[in-house]
Amino acid sequence: MKSLPSSLGALCVALCLTGLNGLAANPAFRFEGGLLDGGNPANGSYDMTFELFDAANNGVSAGSHTNIAVSVAGGVYEVLLPFAPVSL
Repeated sequence: MKSLPSSLGALCVALCLTGLNGLAANPAFRFEGGLLDGGNPANGSYDMTFELFDAANNGVSAGSHTNIAVSVAGGVYEVLLPFAPVSL
């Protein structure tokens, strides 16, 4: 008979491994940013294009993604970006 702590430890390891597999299958990540419109915090709906580069300077584009009708309130927005993993 397994003790309760051992069983919980095994369950935690199983959940962690399952979570890691889920991350590999869905590489999307959330990005929160700020937007000014005419020097003031933006409010409303905006079409935005995001581009991922393989380096901070002189990088090569690893892809782009357009989000249509992103809701911006008080200059703040959040989007889900479905970029595949990039080796940096």
